[in-house]
Amino acid sequence: EEMLLRLRARLEAGDRALDMVQAAVIEMEDSGLFNAGRGARANQAGNIELDAAIMDGATLNAGGVAAVSLVKNPIAAARVIMERSPHVLMVGPGAEALLESRGMVLTEPAYFLNSAFNIEDVPMPADLEVVQPADDVPSDLTKFLGMWSGLWAGAVHQVVVVETIDENGGQLVFAQGSKESWGITEGSWERVQFRVADGEIRFKRLKEDGSVRAKVRFRLNEDGALSTSYEFSGGTVEGTLQRRPAAMDGGDDDKGGTVGAVALDRCGNLAAAVSTGGFGTKMPGRVGDSPIVGAGLYAKNGVAAVAATGHGEYFLRLVVAHKIIVLMEAAGLSLEDAASRVIGEELPDLGGKGGIIAVDAQGRVFMPFNTDGMVRGAVGHDVPMRVEVYAPN
Repeated sequence: EEMLLRLRARLEAGDRALDMVQAAVIEMEDSGLFNAGRGARANQAGNIELDAAIMDGATLNAGGVAAVSLVKNPIAAARVIMERSPHVLMVGPGAEALLESRGMVLTEPAYFLNSAFNIEDVPMPADLEVVQPADDVPSDLTKFLGMWSGLWAGAVHQVVVVETIDENGGQLVFAQGSKESWGITEGSWERVQFRVADGEIRFKRLKEDGSVRAKVRFRLNEDGALSTSYEFSGGTVEGTLQRRPAAMDGGDDDKGGTVGAVALDRCGNLAAAVSTGGFGTKMPGRVGDSPIVGAGLYAKNGVAAVAATGHGEYFLRLVVAHKIIVLMEAAGLSLEDAASRVIGEELPDLGGKGGIIAVDAQGRVFMPFNTDGMVRGAVGHDVPMRVEVYAPN
């Protein structure tokens, strides 16, 4: 609700619809709560492949990226493709190379919460078990529990699993992958006891002769990441680890999905944007409807802006977003009638599930779906706040 109110205020102040849909999607990509951006699902190979697209209803200009793996905000990348390249859709390493040439800084696989890529060569014990703490353990300590991983000093894959914790200390598994240039020829793990002091986890890594190899500290940052400090004879190395799903399997695909936004600004301009990580069991290289103009999104001034989510293969076959626009423009149907026909009849007849969010040129909002639920929200100058998850009935 807070995001919707902030963006409404910006629209009322004169900001463009195109900028607002991008801003909305970036917030959702950064949150880690959805299958887009930071929270994207990993594919069958354990890698992140991201898709996104944006469309300007005033000009019909559009841009998209597909199967990119090192882009923090795919929707921003789609905007770059639209405005700073002669193309509409770029994919994979070619897209990333173009984005770098346009000044976009790429990220690391460790940034993405559900990526298994960054721990693929890290061995782990078979008996890992995160134990729920006693009721009297302070909540600021229980937040340490679980799995964390990332690139240590930007070089070595690290995994930490905090198994038990109380107000004095606990037990964790510390593991790392191989890095030949660091003299680490194979991955290893060790289970260590730690103490808690000043809100930090502290422990020592020992050499075979019992002397101290390094002093290690973990502290939770305000953004939820684990700040790390590794002090040894050669100096101090610092890094950041991100919280991971304990199973490292891409998470539950029923929680958080594709994100999208549509907007109508005070000048009558419409825009749409969509971003996704696909689905967690997808084959490497699979691309769905989200980055495809006409299937996953469409915007045309004077008609409507549409953004879709669901089983992409069916949205591609029906060219869902553009079909709704055509039914409105050529057949004279209202947004509600056109969307109801496509989402409520044609899509399920083909076997597809999903929904859309849409706004027409008069500011009327319609957000139908044929699944059990869809997280959605809307607000406007004359549109009261709506934030819903499941169907009203």
